[in-house]
Amino acid sequence: MPSVRLVGAARRDLKQLPRDIVEWVLELIDKLEKDPFIGERLRLPPSLRNLYCFKLRRGDYRLVYCYVPARDTVYIIAVGHRDTIYEKFRRRLE
Repeated sequence: MPSVRLVGAARRDLKQLPRDIVEWVLELIDKLEKDPFIGERLRLPPSLRNLYCFKLRRGDYRLVYCYVPARDTVYIIAVGHRDTIYEKFRRRLE
């Protein structure tokens, strides 16, 4: 069973989100511990193809995470509104 970790920046993201979205994220953590492949796979540039990164959606909000099989760990990278989430994700992977 994989462990799930919130990257520090994702923790800060949670503080700025509506309560129902925070509750949704907490529910997802339990689901990700059981199955890290529940999200929709993200297309990444060739330099990052070895990462397994996914997104999950709820309304206008997204949760973006990466699964590292060698460590059996899910890293939640970013949580936020769809208008800004992918830019946050790209910056945090650099």
